[in-house]
Amino acid sequence: MAGLLPPSALPGAEPRVVVLHPDAQVHRLAILDLAEAVAAMPDTSSRMKSALGKWPGLFARMTLLFQLIDHADALHQGIVPSNVMVAPETVARRSAAYMRDVLLPHLLRAEAVMFSSVQSGHARWIAGFILSREDGRLALRDVVRAYGPLKAPEQRNELLSVMQSLETMGWLKAEAQENPARPPTAWEVNPLVRERFARRAAEERTARQLAKARIAATLARVGQTPGAAEEAKNESTAALGVA
Repeated sequence: MAGLLPPSALPGAEPRVVVLHPDAQVHRLAILDLAEAVAAMPDTSSRMKSALGKWPGLFARMTLLFQLIDHADALHQGIVPSNVMVAPETVARRSAAYMRDVLLPHLLRAEAVMFSSVQSGHARWIAGFILSREDGRLALRDVVRAYGPLKAPEQRNELLSVMQSLETMGWLKAEAQENPARPPTAWEVNPLVRERFARRAAEERTARQLAKARIAATLARVGQTPGAAEEAKNESTAALGVA
């Protein structure tokens, strides 16, 4: 690779641009959609959004790198390489897989280790709860009944703060109150949320159905085996984590 020279480096040569083959465009668009979807999550920080905003350029650089690796490898093996100025679908697919399966998990892990907060965890759970339901309206009592960590009255201010963050991100819109001085008690769900996260919504519904089935099966064993009640409690706690 160190010995390769681009056409523009040759005397009198016009600069040329490495382009994607038309079949490779699908992988570029998939990476752009992935970055946009992650950035749209309600608990995504401004740092993460800034990093994801650089992904279009990063995909171009990674694809060019993989393209040059293949070209240099072919020359090393004495094989006539394909046109180095056109990145094929296979190269774009490899670049997209590297970004999706290696770079993104490491980026999310670094964000979680260095900057995650309790409130971001609450927002993530409530976002999943919204996606698991088909109702276009979310009341405060719905969240309180379903989510134990924010059920206590003394945690109401924290819950309202999380709901406000979801509203700021465009997931929710507070319903008007008769007394404007009082905090909202219900919100309209942005229908675009379910459209953008359709697959995630289906996964959330499936996970919650499985969790409910496990809890029901465990409760059916209560009284039949020693420690069954404690086991049921543990199942319920695990189900909240899954949800």
